Amino acid sequence: MEQDRRPDALEQAAVAIDQVVDTVGRGIRTGPEAVDAIGRVVGEYLANVPAEPDEVELLLDYATGGAHQVAEDPQVHDPVLVEYASEVLGSVRIEPHLRAHLDLLLDRLDVAIRLGDPGSVDELVDLCRRGRRSHRHLLVLDGAAEQVIRLAYRLGRADALGAATTPGPEAPTALAHHYWCRPQFDLALDLLAHLAADPESASGVQAREHLLELVGFVETAGEAAVRLPLHLLSDEDRARLLDVHEARVSLFTADPLQVPVHLSILRDNRVVRAALWQALDASQI
Repeated sequence: MEQDRRPDALEQAAVAIDQVVDTVGRGIRTGPEAVDAIGRVVGEYLANVPAEPDEVELLLDYATGGAHQVAEDPQVHDPVLVEYASEVLGSVRIEPHLRAHLDLLLDRLDVAIRLGDPGSVDELVDLCRRGRRSHRHLLVLDGAAEQVIRLAYRLGRADALGAATTPGPEAPTALAHHYWCRPQFDLALDLLAHLAADPESASGVQAREHLLELVGFVETAGEAAVRLPLHLLSDEDRARLLDVHEARVSLFTADPLQVPVHLSILRDNRVVRAALWQALDASQI
């Protein structure tokens, strides 16, 4: 019965590839969108059908042919898409091996950090800080960055979450860049805020320090400020928040030319100012 189902599934995958190619001719998809869609068709087939090696090769050849048709379409005419298709289909083919490698890496770090290995802590922090370069082959997997970020949270590693979100020269290689990786950035900040809400643990103190550090950056000030647990800030934390606010006032209002600033800057200024006053009020309650 299984042998009967596989050719049917293979034929269905081929039909799906034909349909994708047809959408390009009808102007529904762009060339790159079509190549990505062909890759998804192949990926779904490989994930759900126990295919034989010759069937896999047949489907990959058919998918490559479909990508050639897309690249040669008069509305596309982009030979680079053929090369791009090779990358897409190659990554689809080795994805199970990459996922196994990622799982082994995260399991090893999980166990070692729980056992108190400082070298593994450094490895996790470095992975969060520059993983999109150092582990590019793994971080291209869907959800891989989120897995690393959630592991850092489960382990209470505010330093790793901070490394994933802090702007700087290496920020574009981080797992949660504030511009390039927005969903991961929001997730990492939310989890950092959860850690920061712990009034007693060392990870809570560390998380609050990292949030305050992020408030000091123009790029991340507003998002970090709204996640601060203001009632838990120490006198030193409040003084640091005051310094940040004063620095922003100096930066954005002291210009004698009165150069207009972006709406997001104005909004962040208000958020940081409100956080400062609420923190000062909270200290008196």
